[in-house]
Amino acid sequence: MAAFPSTGILTLFPPPAENPLYESGRWAQLNLDRPPMQKIATGPTTGAATDSEHGNPNYSYWAQETFSTDSGPVEVWACTAGGQLGAALETWRVFLAITLGDRWSGYLAYYGGGIGKGFAIRRYDDGNAGFFGIAGSGGGYPDKLGLRINGGEVECWAEFGGVWAMQCSASDGAYRGNFYLGIGIEDPTAGGLSFPCFGGGKPHRTQIYRILPAIADAV
Repeated sequence: MAAFPSTGILTLFPPPAENPLYESGRWAQLNLDRPPMQKIATGPTTGAATDSEHGNPNYSYWAQETFSTDSGPVEVWACTAGGQLGAALETWRVFLAITLGDRWSGYLAYYGGGIGKGFAIRRYDDGNAGFFGIAGSGGGYPDKLGLRINGGEVECWAEFGGVWAMQCSASDGAYRGNFYLGIGIEDPTAGGLSFPCFGGGKPHRTQIYRILPAIADAV
């Protein structure tokens, strides 16, 4: 079993604060059905991504590029912070989206829930109306959370005290191709959930660039 992660950090969410999360066009809102993430400035060189609206899951994706499973595994991972409010409903989420919009498709891993918190992998076939749980396990609050498509397997990983371990996996080949990486938070109780770092992609980054209008205008 290959070690996780095999990719580096993409952003530490440096100041200034932004609502929605944008970082010069590197981020965009996943769909109009859910609010986007925002960025908070918590220090001179690093910040964090958090929800912009309590009460619903908030999602944003790394819009600068996609990563293809045609040439090997693709992964996404992020540092987790805040929360830990016991029975309160709270989830940190990382996802790999092969299509975007209100009817997005791909895979999502989360840690959280209500009283019985744990890890889970979902497959999204029709946005928020069509997701299916394909794997899950119990466990305590992780320091980092990750998701990887590795051949025919979809894997959920977590780091505790500097050591990564797979938490659950599922054999699912519904989606393969070019994936966007993304993050999400569900925090209806203002528990301060956030992501202080974000990484992923491929070990050898074969990139397919998507030039956004805002970037093209600046060139």
